[in-house]
Amino acid sequence: MAARTNRGKWHPFFAALFDHAASKPGAQLTHPWGHSVFGVAGKNFVFLGDADDPGMTVKPYPGSRDVLVSSQMATVAHYIGRFGWVDMRVKNRRQLKLALNLIDESYEHVIPKRARAVAAAAVAANSEGPRARTKGAPRRKARR
Repeated sequence: MAARTNRGKWHPFFAALFDHAASKPGAQLTHPWGHSVFGVAGKNFVFLGDADDPGMTVKPYPGSRDVLVSSQMATVAHYIGRFGWVDMRVKNRRQLKLALNLIDESYEHVIPKRARAVAAAAVAANSEGPRARTKGAPRRKARR
């Protein structure tokens, strides 16, 4: 079912997954089959499960997928598993941390190359903090 609008009744792990996916640049929320699905540039990167039983379906990189499935931290997704998607249930904080990282990986996997470069630059700019301009550097004029 689609996520209930009353966030107070959401499981805290579901809320964390939902908020993390929603925070991705260009992320768009849809409900094609009754579940919350986030996509970017016309491609889905995470399918969220029920608000009462937190879980998700993501498309990690092939090496990550193999490790997740072999370690039984995730299972091959029904119907779309043949395309690299895995299902994961989130029952504790350790699994939540892994799930948030997998959302990041799935997002990076599906965004276009140009958007990937822009996202990487934004992350780098945020991690370094504000930069001081040097006095001698001229300002560039805006192109019209």
